[in-house]
Amino acid sequence: MDLPSAKFKFVDVAAQMLRDPKVANQVQADVGAEAYREILERASNRLEATVGRDSLESYLTRDPLQGDLYHEFIVKGDESGVIDDWAIQVLGFGGIYYWIGGDFEVSGYFQSLPDALRVVREEFRTFLVSTKGRKYSDAFADPKAKRPERRASTPPSGTDEK
Repeated sequence: MDLPSAKFKFVDVAAQMLRDPKVANQVQADVGAEAYREILERASNRLEATVGRDSLESYLTRDPLQGDLYHEFIVKGDESGVIDDWAIQVLGFGGIYYWIGGDFEVSGYFQSLPDALRVVREEFRTFLVSTKGRKYSDAFADPKAKRPERRASTPPSGTDEK
């Protein structure tokens, strides 16, 4: 199966994840503000970075800093009961999403929640208990993002209405 064009490598999205307030606060608490700025600069330049002894990717995707939970799917175990049902969770920081579940490593890095959900549904479609899954929260909404301007419903004064 071809990977969707929306799938990114960690190095492509690390800086965006680091700018998430939850991540920024935790990294600064763990290593200090100056080290955080250095890590962010390295990530912004697409260079490898570490937090303590962990790679930046490992640090961002493990407990307790694991991303915010957006969606969860249940994958059927086998009929013999040897393998129980297990969950795939779609997580994310700062508008970057990935999924993790079972014995799988982190997969993805998507810049939209619909892309991440679509990939999980495609890759596991025959094994999902339900393709809808359980929604935990809406996609990340950046409070600093520029909002589109509202158009006036009435024409500005001094113009003729025909």
